[in-house]
Amino acid sequence: MKIGAAAAAVLLTVIVICGCERGVDIEQTGLVKLDEKTYAYIAEGPSFENGLGANAGFVVGEEGVLVVDSRYTPELAGELLRSIRTVTDLPVKYLVNTHYHPVNVWGNSVFRKEGAVIISRPETKRDIKRYSHMYKNYYKKKNPEKYKELQDIEIVPPDSMMGKRLSLDLGGTEVTLDYFGPAHTEGDCIVSVGEGKIIFTGGVLSKGYHPNLADPNADYDNWQAVLEKLKEMDPVYLVPGAGKVCLKEDIETESEYITSLRDMCREKIRKGVPVEEAVSSITAEGVIQGSGDYHQENILSFNIRSLLRKEAFSTINPDFKFVLPSDFRVGGGAGNRKIGRIYWMRRTGNKYEEIEVQWQPTAREQIIMPDIYDRAGNFECTAQQRELKIKGEKEILIKGSPVKAAYGAWFHKTKTVSLRGMWTLTAVIEKNKLYTILCAATAGGKQEIEKESIRDLEEIVSTFETISEERASRD
Repeated sequence: MKIGAAAAAVLLTVIVICGCERGVDIEQTGLVKLDEKTYAYIAEGPSFENGLGANAGFVVGEEGVLVVDSRYTPELAGELLRSIRTVTDLPVKYLVNTHYHPVNVWGNSVFRKEGAVIISRPETKRDIKRYSHMYKNYYKKKNPEKYKELQDIEIVPPDSMMGKRLSLDLGGTEVTLDYFGPAHTEGDCIVSVGEGKIIFTGGVLSKGYHPNLADPNADYDNWQAVLEKLKEMDPVYLVPGAGKVCLKEDIETESEYITSLRDMCREKIRKGVPVEEAVSSITAEGVIQGSGDYHQENILSFNIRSLLRKEAFSTINPDFKFVLPSDFRVGGGAGNRKIGRIYWMRRTGNKYEEIEVQWQPTAREQIIMPDIYDRAGNFECTAQQRELKIKGEKEILIKGSPVKAAYGAWFHKTKTVSLRGMWTLTAVIEKNKLYTILCAATAGGKQEIEKESIRDLEEIVSTFETISEERASRD
């Protein structure tokens, strides 16, 4: 029987809406059967009661069950377990944590009691231990009512670590765990069934939700590379970290979102737009077509702040460098090689340390002490709104030579914040540019620790040197 072009188009549309010729309803929430062995558990929405939109799933073999992510709370994990029991009574042999975020792993205790071996990347285990208490403290301060529901959750880390690839036999059904490098988090695990025809992506993919780009260890370039690998696997269905079941074309939508928002933030950096102005000027509607309707719009502001920080160095490409300890990270910046600012920061317990550099063209050939005082009196810190109180002058070393500096105390200008600390500021002229360098530290009022921090920061500043454009690009 022959059909016309219009009828063929309608048939194709039906196939796409259903997911494929097997008729899976990809608009469904709750328990979604993807094939005879594989099930997605799609959150009904972004509410706290629904686990903030985080999905899970499971695969059934002849000998046991593998679960992908345990949901946000033991109660939600219990819902998932009850859904599993509507399908099979086989034991839950494995639970895979695709990444460390609480909405994916705080239900681990339920499956530990079922006897499951919990598997993840080493980075995921590390970050569950590192960040879980910080998430609880956040709720304690920002949302005490929700904290009451979360405070007694038992944090259960994974038992077994995977390398780049691990295959698990459930009895007639093989599930493959792949690590393609850091993307959404540092330890993202991709779970595939049926030679990659069904893929659980964790936070690497979302649909109808703003993807979370704000993780401290997110790697945007490799995230795009991982999305390309998912395309190459030619999946029939993908179960995203949040949102309804995806088809292959949804991967490109995620990629477009990341590319578009990165480009927007880079442009804000080049134009020197202040952080708060950048956050307010980038709207959900403006990222990509349809993103104005995405759930969890509050994540967008976190994404923008993170991108402004992480993209600052590569966008500005400054023509100077320090020998910085590895635990310093770029905190933010704006401008370009001709005129701009950038800062690095390190936090250890109650101690916070920062180095900020601002630069601009100058016709001067030397720095005198009044210039230092002027720069200190008019220094607008990028990281925080601080006022510098000058206490005196000193000399510090840069490349082995003494340079003039001022020092003193700083404090917040806002009345609601009492944070204060110590600082040193110096300035140097190189290649017809004036570089102003500020060292700032606080340790909760412990002056001896702050003095030691300033000495450490001055030691870093002593390694300051300008470099060629070619070397800047290479470094």
